[in-house]
Amino acid sequence: MAGVTPPSVSAVDTGWSRAAAIRSPARPFPFLLAVWILGAAGCGETPQEAGETSLPSPDLARTPGEMGYVGRDRCTPCHEAVAASWEGTPKARALGPFRVDRAPEVFAAESWVHQPGDNLRYQARLSGGNLVQHEIRLDGDGGELYQRSHTASLVIGSGQATRSYLIVENGTVTQMPLTWYSQSRRWDMSPGYHEANDRFGRRIGGECLYCHTDLVTTEPFTQNVFREIPDQGIGCERCHGPGEEHVRARESGMELPDPDPTVVNPSRLPREEAMAACQQCHLAGVTVVNPGQELRDFRPGQRLAENRRVFVPELQFDDPDWVGIDSHPLRLARSACFQGGALTCMSCHAPHTAPQDLESGHYAARCLNCHLEMSPSGAVCGRDGAPEHGASDGGCVGCHMSQGGTSDVPHVRFTDHWIRRLLPPPLDPSRGRPAFDDPTPLELVEATALGLRASTPPPPASLAAAYLHFWETMHRVPAYITRVVTEGERARSQGLLHADGRMALARARLERGEVDEAQELLVQAVKEAPPEDPWPHLLLGALLLERRDAPDQALPFLQTAVSRQPRFVEARTKLAEALVDLGRHSEAESQLEALVEADPNQHPRAWFNLAVLRGMRGDEDAARDAFRRAGELDPDLVQAHLQYGGLELDRGALEAADAAFQRALAAAPDLPAVHGSLALLALARNQDAQARRHLARLLELDPGNPQALELLRGLEGR
Repeated sequence: MAGVTPPSVSAVDTGWSRAAAIRSPARPFPFLLAVWILGAAGCGETPQEAGETSLPSPDLARTPGEMGYVGRDRCTPCHEAVAASWEGTPKARALGPFRVDRAPEVFAAESWVHQPGDNLRYQARLSGGNLVQHEIRLDGDGGELYQRSHTASLVIGSGQATRSYLIVENGTVTQMPLTWYSQSRRWDMSPGYHEANDRFGRRIGGECLYCHTDLVTTEPFTQNVFREIPDQGIGCERCHGPGEEHVRARESGMELPDPDPTVVNPSRLPREEAMAACQQCHLAGVTVVNPGQELRDFRPGQRLAENRRVFVPELQFDDPDWVGIDSHPLRLARSACFQGGALTCMSCHAPHTAPQDLESGHYAARCLNCHLEMSPSGAVCGRDGAPEHGASDGGCVGCHMSQGGTSDVPHVRFTDHWIRRLLPPPLDPSRGRPAFDDPTPLELVEATALGLRASTPPPPASLAAAYLHFWETMHRVPAYITRVVTEGERARSQGLLHADGRMALARARLERGEVDEAQELLVQAVKEAPPEDPWPHLLLGALLLERRDAPDQALPFLQTAVSRQPRFVEARTKLAEALVDLGRHSEAESQLEALVEADPNQHPRAWFNLAVLRGMRGDEDAARDAFRRAGELDPDLVQAHLQYGGLELDRGALEAADAAFQRALAAAPDLPAVHGSLALLALARNQDAQARRHLARLLELDPGNPQALELLRGLEGR
């Protein structure tokens, strides 16, 4: 079954916000109440307004059967020179382990990157030959309140423009917060992190890795869990197709005609198919895979639309200043050179050769291939001082293709592929931002591999799925939800509502508060889903749990979802919630134990909920450890700091309690419970003046608080 695959900047909600009160362990003073915090924190979660609800968003990557791929090592013996040349290209270096002997990064002790919105600081360092990223928060005096560090597992990006870093733990892949911007030689937050700081938890799904390495193997129906990730960049078969038949024929000594029918040569394909071989990665937008397929089912030689549909905001066709980092086909299609001939990517690019290894005058020669024939006099360029034929190495590109920043990634310089007679001023490289700030809704249109608007309307179910995903990840404007409903109902009226479209329509109905309509759609989706697919069961179970307050009815659907995919984080989180609502606390604890065992560094809310359950059964030591772990993973999880500090205060560990309460204060200086906790600590230290100060602040924030008034009365005689 197909699914919407997220763009590189992802903002997917993984659960509803909910606060179901659970009694806390015995406390000396009832400022603190443990609350059940829902939603496993993960990459791309968008902060929600109070009361806002959203179902999880599926990234339905699939694991195909045997596809006939043999790997690049089987190609090298016969194509040694080409393989050696390819290894120097950016594509061959698009993913791999960090190697200090090849690292272009500069590491300086003072190079902290400040994230003002949440007062966090980041730094990349070398440690034992590994790249480690550190996250800290400082107090008002510059002291370190909190720190967290992780080692990079893989580098993503060739370094031609950027190098970002991935954490791979038990198959779960997330992005790290800092990126090295090679051209400006600086560290800064990864693209999109200034808008939504996902810290060490941004999910990296199949679409991202698909375009940086050989074919990955995913855990079916998970968002960012993989069975296998090749630790090298893109190989031969991405452009030439599966090589099994070709290798078998060559090894058997079979005589093959020219062109060889067992392997694809993109330069000999029809124009649209040739462009599709490149645009499988270089056409960026909201990708909706065709029903019954996945991204890796695409084969060189196909048209892109045979595998997927790619939707982009219409402004990218209409706005001359929109220059995306992956906008090559859209920009090239504006060029008279493209519109008037047979130009493709390979007309100018030498795929097997690194840019630095190209012969002098390579690109100018490619221009002259056409323009000399078009000029009877042989004078191509009228520029003063132009050499013979009018163009020196890079001369054509320098004058007719803008070199500037992009609209979506900061600190990079990019060759705009719109070839023009006269160029406008280049974009400022420091201003690239991936989010849309204007609240006006945008129109999504399907783009072809040729960089043109599709000539026929897309299936309404695919368009509905695209609008929902665009709303979730890029532009949270309510008008898109209305569009999802419109397109989804149009597809249903035509009998064309496929499974993904049905779930998109159900989720849009739910966003509009139309619970009955959403439930009807999800019941149908459960009936139609393949026996291995857990997503409809999760969505229906979550609806019954949250909107119907019927955990007993939700339970079997959530259990089915988890049984079908044990690494399905969202389903396991919801199942634990339903079990708590039913009073089956030990079973809920087991679910959360399984979750944090598989992903110990990615789910602070699961650690918090686990701590609550441990405390409820009287295991104070285990509860304290889990509260501590939750606070270590998320410095803004204030209740974790308060509960951990309170338990440390209970046993007289005043320094540990103070450190926890100070972290809570830095995260939420205006929360009454923070000042109540600090007042209790001050009393334990016989610091009456400090206790009065915190109690006074508490009463400013919560006038008439009876506990604070009682404590102040007790201090009057001291």
